[in-house]
Amino acid sequence: MSDFIIKGYEFPKPNKICYKLMIPRKLKKYFRELPFYIEYDVDIEEIKSEAVLYIPIVAALTPIAWASGFELHAPTLDRNFLNSIKEVSKTFKRFYPKLHTDIQIDLLNVDRS
Repeated sequence: MSDFIIKGYEFPKPNKICYKLMIPRKLKKYFRELPFYIEYDVDIEEIKSEAVLYIPIVAALTPIAWASGFELHAPTLDRNFLNSIKEVSKTFKRFYPKLHTDIQIDLLNVDRS
């Protein structure tokens, strides 16, 4: 496997989201705990937009993908956030020209809301 693949998520608790990931073999040693999870002080289970729910994991993995050159695959993502990543990548490229900021974030769907 040569890419990051976000396969889905689940809510083990109303304030915790666990992401199902496939991590490139060469990078697994840098991930201490899988599944990757985020715990909040508030209930997030009621968030209806999947495109928004994928923002935290994509935000966490994108800089690693830039540094490693691995592409990132996710089911969906918010369009505004995707556009923001593209803008941030331009700034990163100026400061760190060796980064692979041109890697693709492959999505099955882009939420247009």
